[in-house]
Amino acid sequence: MPSGTTSLRQGQRVEFGVAEGRRGAQALQVRLLEPPPTVAAAKKDRKKPDEMVLIVEDLIKLLDHASETYRRGKQPDTKEAKRIAGWVGTRPLTAETVKNFEQSVPEWD
Repeated sequence: MPSGTTSLRQGQRVEFGVAEGRRGAQALQVRLLEPPPTVAAAKKDRKKPDEMVLIVEDLIKLLDHASETYRRGKQPDTKEAKRIAGWVGTRPLTAETVKNFEQSVPEWD
C-alpha cells in the first residue's frame, strides 16, 4: 500500500498487480486511483431541507400518478415510464438534475 495508508475504505478504487505467495494470491504495488470518499465531502454537497421538500413532493406526485395508472390495470405511456425510470434510479442531485426533474413533473392536481 502507498506510504501513510493503513487500510482501504469500501468502494475505494485501487490498481494492483497479483502474485502467488505462500498463502495464495497477494496484491502487489497497490496504488490508490482516487482519494477515499468522506462523509464531510458528502455533507458539503447536500441540499438544504427546504430545497429537498420541494423535490420530494414532486417525486411523490410523479409516483402517485404512476401508482394510480397501475391500479387501473394499465401501464404508463412510454414517455411517462421513461421519466419515472430516470428519476427512480440512482443519480446525484445536482442543480442541473433538479432543474430537469422539476421541469419534467406535470401538474396533475
